[in-house]
Amino acid sequence: MVAWNAPGYVGSTPLPMAAPTAADYGAALHGLLDVLAIERALLVGQSLGAIMATAAALQGPDRFAGLVLASPASGYAVRPDDVLPPRVAERIAEVERFGPLGLADRRAHRLVTENAAPEARALIHRVMSEVTIEGYTQASRMLAHADLGEMVSRLAVPTLVLWGESDVITPPAGCAAIAAAAPRAASRAFPDLGHGFATEAPALFNQALTTFLAQIERQG
Repeated sequence: MVAWNAPGYVGSTPLPMAAPTAADYGAALHGLLDVLAIERALLVGQSLGAIMATAAALQGPDRFAGLVLASPASGYAVRPDDVLPPRVAERIAEVERFGPLGLADRRAHRLVTENAAPEARALIHRVMSEVTIEGYTQASRMLAHADLGEMVSRLAVPTLVLWGESDVITPPAGCAAIAAAAPRAASRAFPDLGHGFATEAPALFNQALTTFLAQIERQG
């Protein structure tokens, strides 16, 4: 298993352009797979990563046995020359004003439910606090211009969409709409779990991935 730090996250170098598109992130992911000599994989993207993963799957569908979109962010589908949506502008303003640690203090708790274990809360806070201002700003701009619903409608790989029914970041209705837009998608909702359900309930998440992969293998 390979966990990718997207460009601009943790120790990863930001992309060279100020406002990268989903396709730019997808190309960077293919570059990583090239370096690691990974010819075929099950690709998992969570939240913003769902947009990046979908872009990569569109660019090279033969490279991926399947695609899993967890708590997918739908995007705002604004044109590059349009004003940023208020929620995206707020994201950028917060990280610029408070820094990554301050951003985590203000936002991390919303990614899990009140029943989440302290270890899960601490992990999500730490990961959010490790973003860079430049990388987070680039990813936020990508979110503004992306249209995941349109993107998934063009997918040619088996797809699984997962979400928590208590998600306040990417609400269930939006996640269900993404699943409905993909031509070869299955879906599953997890009761009483939030946006970071993969961290809050890793056993359930891993079970869903294992079941999906087994289905793909049976279908050849």
